[in-house]
Amino acid sequence: NQLKTRHPNWNSLNAFVYVFATVKKLLSPFSCRNVKIKFDGQEIHSKILFIAVSNGKIYGGRFKITPEAILDDGLLEICLVEEMGRFKYLSILHKVFKGTHASIKGINFYKAKEVVIQFSEPVLAQTSGEVIEGQKNYIITLLPKSLKLIVP
Repeated sequence: NQLKTRHPNWNSLNAFVYVFATVKKLLSPFSCRNVKIKFDGQEIHSKILFIAVSNGKIYGGRFKITPEAILDDGLLEICLVEEMGRFKYLSILHKVFKGTHASIKGINFYKAKEVVIQFSEPVLAQTSGEVIEGQKNYIITLLPKSLKLIVP
């Protein structure tokens, strides 16, 4: 919030920070992770570059990583990016930014009420920009209609 106060163009800056962090990560040594994902009776084993589980369309201020997500449908949208080379990912990053990446081979979307993600070693995660200490297992659930708002 302090950054937003000092920088009125925070949304543009925020998107730039995500792009910069992504490019920096792709240009440095990295490895894809083996993962087991369980949701709604399905189980997927894959080697992934990353996974995003979201209730909304926008990620990092501007990225439409889960473009079909609907805030009030009671479902989470999962974007699973399978192992791919860094240059291929860099070449499609503009599509991820616009939300037009659904047709790209190796990028898959699912919807679920609950998602269980299991790694063989602890992996850092983030939620709404806050880093979560590395864990092997993540359980992500949605509590539909649990936030009550008073609107003037």
